[in-house]
Amino acid sequence: MAPKRAAEGAASSNASKKPRKGFRVGPENLPEGPWRRKVEKKKAELIHKAKIKKQYTKIKERELAAQSSSKKQQQQQQQLADSSDDEDEPMNEPQTSEAPQVDSTSPELEQSEEKPTRSDLIANDGELPNPNTIAVKRKHGKGEHEDDHDADGKDDAGVDRYEPRKPRRPRKPGYYEKQLEHAEKRKAEAEARRAEIQRRREERERKVADRERFRRAMAKARKGSENGQRKLGRESSLLLEKVKRMVGNSK
Repeated sequence: MAPKRAAEGAASSNASKKPRKGFRVGPENLPEGPWRRKVEKKKAELIHKAKIKKQYTKIKERELAAQSSSKKQQQQQQQLADSSDDEDEPMNEPQTSEAPQVDSTSPELEQSEEKPTRSDLIANDGELPNPNTIAVKRKHGKGEHEDDHDADGKDDAGVDRYEPRKPRRPRKPGYYEKQLEHAEKRKAEAEARRAEIQRRREERERKVADRERFRRAMAKARKGSENGQRKLGRESSLLLEKVKRMVGNSK
């Protein structure tokens, strides 16, 4: 029996599926350097924050479920105790026991109440408030409300107020300081090399010009006058200058 031919739609659907890619933070074609390291660090921080947030939501849901189950058990026990008390009382007495108050708040409402408000997000620069922040008990002295005391005549210096501790922002390190120092150093080295090359070129040109001038003067002195005699005085002065230059260079 011939094998069953696969449907055409299945092959096309498998071919159309593309592998999922992770999220991007900044361009992908950044060269190695402080900018690429900064982008990679930011991406790692975002992944870490997302993992912490996911774990926190799981723990929160688990705690809310445990609290709701414990509340239900307490309510059931209270109802059983009330029913047993009612059975023990005589039938002719009116029922005076009050029904236990049922907590109408559901886990969904508790979750909605515990959600951060817009003011919290603005205070934390758009980030969720850290659940591990500690509320610090602070006392406001008289100096902060002197005008209120003068107007109302009431002394509320000893009032305790709970304020959340503001998280300290870490100082951002200089990502580009090392690179800028390295660039300045390379620039200074390039300037020094350029100046040295220019100095050597000028010195070489000067020496070539001196040699050409000495050659022409020596050729003119050796040529002699019209009667063919050599100009020894001029030639001797040129030779003396050459000797002085050689002695000075040797020193």
